[in-house]
Amino acid sequence: MTAQLRPAPPYDAGPEAAALGAHAMIDVSDGLALDVHRLADASGVGFALDDVPVAAGATLDEALGGGEDYELLIAVGPAELDDLRAAFEADGLRELVRLGELIDWQRLEAHFAPYYREAGRPGLPIRLVVGLHLLKHIEGLSDEAVCQRWERDPYMQYFCGEEYFQHAFPLERSGMTHFRKRVGDEALETLLQETLAAAYRGGALSVRATEAVAVDTTVQEKAIAHPTEHGLLLTAIEQLGRHARKTGLRSDGAGVPRQAEASARRKYSASLVSRARTLSTLAI
Repeated sequence: MTAQLRPAPPYDAGPEAAALGAHAMIDVSDGLALDVHRLADASGVGFALDDVPVAAGATLDEALGGGEDYELLIAVGPAELDDLRAAFEADGLRELVRLGELIDWQRLEAHFAPYYREAGRPGLPIRLVVGLHLLKHIEGLSDEAVCQRWERDPYMQYFCGEEYFQHAFPLERSGMTHFRKRVGDEALETLLQETLAAAYRGGALSVRATEAVAVDTTVQEKAIAHPTEHGLLLTAIEQLGRHARKTGLRSDGAGVPRQAEASARRKYSASLVSRARTLSTLAI
């Protein structure tokens, strides 16, 4: 959603790819299926799509047709492919290192420290648990998935404060759930505040951008009546009756709509009771 509302074209990737021997490039703003045709036609060559990367939760059709995030399509020869891939992977992996430097870990540790006790079993480092929750939402992963990734990803471990690579996960998978229950929702809102502050420190967010917030309400419940809902029909009949009386037209049976509504409700209730009895009989 963020990539669609606020696309961030990869400005640095273009010059870097050109320096490493790229032959042609185009931004995928109209979808891969269409823009790869444009790139091939402009270059006077053909093409074959052997492997299309598909993000988790997306479909192949969405990967071929989507383009609101303005990713870059690069034509490069086999000899330069490995160097280009290594350079881009290094750039992407460094993002967690950069983000780890922007976050005020001391502030977060001071905020969550009161939820720890001096007595009993030593608690896990606050940066580790808090860092796992940040990674969980950054990558869109479940508790189980982020724990599995952490075990084999040195950059995730560095982000969570580890200085040396750890070969075993230091807590139970349920530890993240226990932590959330212990601190509560209000305390966890501090993570959101810190991510916004880190974005501001890194120059990715301005104060003006926080003045308005875009909220996707696609799955939010709305008070919208179905077109065939009898209440809409009743309202329309009553409004027509009032308008007729105001204009002097004859309007007989003013109470008929209400009587019809009551009759419809009784019939509908009776049908539900009958249906419930039928299902109960089938179950027996």
